[in-house]
Amino acid sequence: MRKLVNPSFVVFAFGLILITMFFWISHTFKRIQVEEISADVKKEIWRQIGLLEEICVSTDDIPQILERTKPQLFYFRFVGKPSVPMLIKVLSDKKKDWKLRFIIAQLLSKTESKISIPILITILKDETEIKNVRVASCMALGTLKFDEVIPPLMETAKGNDRQLQSAAIYALGELRKEQIVNKLKKWQNKEKDAQIKKELELAIEKFPTK
Repeated sequence: MRKLVNPSFVVFAFGLILITMFFWISHTFKRIQVEEISADVKKEIWRQIGLLEEICVSTDDIPQILERTKPQLFYFRFVGKPSVPMLIKVLSDKKKDWKLRFIIAQLLSKTESKISIPILITILKDETEIKNVRVASCMALGTLKFDEVIPPLMETAKGNDRQLQSAAIYALGELRKEQIVNKLKKWQNKEKDAQIKKELELAIEKFPTK
């Protein structure tokens, strides 16, 4: 007579397999993030950037671009930090299509890489830059959540360009940094412009309450 397999053993074995798979995937992903990438990976990154560019130059419809570039956006979010130097190179090139640079600024915000900060700040402060690229860079700084982004965002938030001002206030709220919440509250109390006052209120609401 055949012995039946103990159900608890099956559950245990299945759980062990899942845990092993999880650690293998985590290890592989971490290795991609920290190791120097191979020539083949670099080649693929440039190929994906090329595909992004083809889509971006084919239309001015941003929602359509975001929809059509989902495979590339997923790819770059998976690869992460190793792709940053190449993304920065494209973002820095003013001859590239502004929509491509707009998308890349957003991608850099997902990498959590400090080396993205200088170029994003440079673009944000560059008055000769295309406004939409400056706005995307501003929003990206808020997503990166490093202390170094606070001064340029505060400066932009108190500037004269309303579109950039709104983006910077929103980005400051996204930071959720304790050291700036009191500054925003003081500003809100003194602010006379109803729209800016409301934007500051929304930003402050994002901070955790004690």
